[in-house]
Amino acid sequence: MTRIAQSLLFLASVSGLFGCTSARQKVQGDIVRSIHFDGNGTFLSGQNDYQLQGAMEQGDSSFGIATFPLNYLAKPVTLNNAALSRDSYRLETWYAQNGWFDAKFQGWEVHQIRRQSFKRAGMVRLLGHVDPGQPSLVNTFNINGIQGAAQRVFASTIQRTGSLQPGGQFSMVAVEYTKGQMLELFANNGYPYARIEESVRAQPEVHSVDVTFDVAAGIPSRFGEITIEGNQAIDPLIVRETLPFDTGDTFSAKELRRGQTRLFALGTYAIVNVVPDLTDPTRSDVPIVIKLTETRFQTLRLGGGADFQGGNLTPRLATRYRHVHLFDRLIQAELGTSIGYRFAVDGSSTDDSRYTYAANIGISTPRLAGPRWGLTAQASVEQNQIPDQYVYFNPKTSLRVTHRFTDSVSVNFGPSLEVYRILAVEGDDAQILIRSLFGSEFDGTYQLATIDFGFTADWRDDPLDTTRGTYYRAGVRQALPIFAPSPDAKPYVFTDLFGEARTYRRFRANGTKPFTIALRARGQVLISEGVNDDGEVVGVPYPELSFLGGSADLRGFRINQVGPYETVCTYSQSDVADPFGQSPTSGTDLTRRQLPVGGQASALLSAEGRFSLPYGLSFVPFVDTGLLSPSLGQLSPKQIRVAGGVGIRYASLVGPIRVDLAVRPLYAEDRAARAVFGCQIGDGQARGVDLLSTFGAGTGTERNIPFALNLIVTIGQAF
Repeated sequence: MTRIAQSLLFLASVSGLFGCTSARQKVQGDIVRSIHFDGNGTFLSGQNDYQLQGAMEQGDSSFGIATFPLNYLAKPVTLNNAALSRDSYRLETWYAQNGWFDAKFQGWEVHQIRRQSFKRAGMVRLLGHVDPGQPSLVNTFNINGIQGAAQRVFASTIQRTGSLQPGGQFSMVAVEYTKGQMLELFANNGYPYARIEESVRAQPEVHSVDVTFDVAAGIPSRFGEITIEGNQAIDPLIVRETLPFDTGDTFSAKELRRGQTRLFALGTYAIVNVVPDLTDPTRSDVPIVIKLTETRFQTLRLGGGADFQGGNLTPRLATRYRHVHLFDRLIQAELGTSIGYRFAVDGSSTDDSRYTYAANIGISTPRLAGPRWGLTAQASVEQNQIPDQYVYFNPKTSLRVTHRFTDSVSVNFGPSLEVYRILAVEGDDAQILIRSLFGSEFDGTYQLATIDFGFTADWRDDPLDTTRGTYYRAGVRQALPIFAPSPDAKPYVFTDLFGEARTYRRFRANGTKPFTIALRARGQVLISEGVNDDGEVVGVPYPELSFLGGSADLRGFRINQVGPYETVCTYSQSDVADPFGQSPTSGTDLTRRQLPVGGQASALLSAEGRFSLPYGLSFVPFVDTGLLSPSLGQLSPKQIRVAGGVGIRYASLVGPIRVDLAVRPLYAEDRAARAVFGCQIGDGQARGVDLLSTFGAGTGTERNIPFALNLIVTIGQAF
């Protein structure tokens, strides 16, 4: 019996043991397996199958309804002929609301896939036939009732940038969306009582639509009395100072939202509701009520997770303790710990310490000298391994002063101190390689002191699931000439310049659901004394160099795998049990490290589209392009790397769960190492670069497939 057959038999046994019932045994009648249409458009046409199904009363069954063993979990939907008849009218109405006034629904075909029996429901597939006809376009778009120069500017802005445009396809969704844009624009500029009535005049014979909005702006208004409710432990003066508005300021719904965001960001409130009293349209001073519900100031969380890199799986357990109102001064304290264990899933050996751990403590206050200044002190320690490389031990501490110019724009600056130690790197050849990377004076440990300056401008609508906006980040890290790798060596002196820009734009094509295009550009340059005659980078510790590859940048490459690398083998004696029960014999363990060379200049360009799907899912095609160079003076087109692929996102409670499948061509570093140290014949093989090479399809020159394929699973957007 094959493994597949054994697995199916086991699943069937488990299903019977727990009394599960297949979908066809749960209902009577016919189950609708799928619904499709003929005569409508493709994915971006504005009338694809998914959009038409959303307008129907009759639904189809969930995924896996006809696949064992998923059919024990899938939810069946039975065929309702009365609902299907009503759907004919609903679909024609949907077409009319989206500009196809000539659309005709021509009927249903019901294909019987499986017959109904005494114990089991039947199964059908529905095929609807539509003739959408010719779509109608917006002929004119007028706004009446505008008074004064300011309101004329509002109207001009909507007519120029709104989703309803003359010459574009008519849609009631676009009409309602444009109306909402106008109301928001008036409410953000002192007119909270504005009312708008829309009228639509269609001329189906010429496929033309005239749209008119009649505006009643109401009286200009200001913020009135501000009342705070539900506040107990926090000084009310802090609440008022946190608000971006005060009594007498021009009314703005946008400022109300900013105030709500600021109060929630304090971390002391579970619920923040900023409510304007708009019951009296003749009152120019609008009362504001701040309704607050305080949260638990102390929380303790336990959790776990895992990551997979380069054939190594590392499960982790983590804890986090947080206090958001320490000493009753809004001081936030956080203590986090995690521990993991690394093991190989591809049969290769894992070297050095398999345990990984991390601990961090941070104390911050958002009000150092008023609401715009903050102070953060952090200390952490970590022991981990970069896959296929070395285990490191890295304690560090930092102090940051932050100044917020606005809610979106801030700067931070302060000193940092860290120690970086390479663990368990033994053997003469290993030491030669490590020193060629870290510097000839390196003895396994270095200390680094820096002054850091950073700038951030964040105008995204949602940092976790961004649909529109921009984000900028830039900084300078200056190493201080305090510590040297050895008493006889020069201290580390370098300047690290980095910058990043992201933009997100929301689009709607031919009446489809809106989708987002996200773009990112990132660059880094390290300025030091340069490279000596031995090819060593002078003044920059190896881990501080620039690297590319991984889930956060070039997704077709594993972490730090862009560019050339060097391989070092070390051997150690171990006792191996005799298979015939005799005394242990002496064996040899091989540890193979694949160390990337890195560079002093890097750049990254990324683009992805985010298309919403049902059930909290989204479909994301992406392209990443990167460049890694030893220095600015050695930039070359040959250093460019490209990868692309598709991904799925799921909007979970802890953030978007991201699954990306990336593909790319093979490059020089995928064939073999630049140099091999200390390896016996056959031991210096090329590193695994993707799923195919990790699980035995061959690496390096043995590989016949001219591309690499990598799967990434993580939490959070790529950017």
